[in-house]
Amino acid sequence: MINFVQQRRLFFTIAGALIGLSLLALIVSAIMFNGQALRISIDFSGGTLFVLQFQEEASESAIREVFTDHGFGNPIIQKLGGPDEHVWQVRSSFASADEVQTLLNDLDEEVGAIDRGRSNWHTVEPTVGADVAARAVQAVLLSALAVLAFIWFSF
Repeated sequence: MINFVQQRRLFFTIAGALIGLSLLALIVSAIMFNGQALRISIDFSGGTLFVLQFQEEASESAIREVFTDHGFGNPIIQKLGGPDEHVWQVRSSFASADEVQTLLNDLDEEVGAIDRGRSNWHTVEPTVGADVAARAVQAVLLSALAVLAFIWFSF
């Protein structure tokens, strides 16, 4: 059996080192991603998420060029699946249904044919995202208060 009380300095040191590494990771992330230590998804910030299935090979730079030409600066583009699957995920700022259709048509012409049956997109309006984020903060705060109340009354 481990005597935690006797070795508390060791465990405090380990915990402190892990907390320090976590803070360092947050700082590095904030530097790398323009001041955003934690990158939240479109569910919290609002935006449009595309999953694009191309019928042939497509490149990230060609996809990015089409999005930036349409005014969607700095989209997050990720390749999904294996090298022969040609599936890409793109996260951008909010796009209306008309803008999405225009984007898809231009991607068809400039990057490569899109399999519309296997591609999809969904949009979260910024007001909905802000509401979800506010409720998430409230839930965390209420949970912390509940834990503190439990500790207070238990001990």
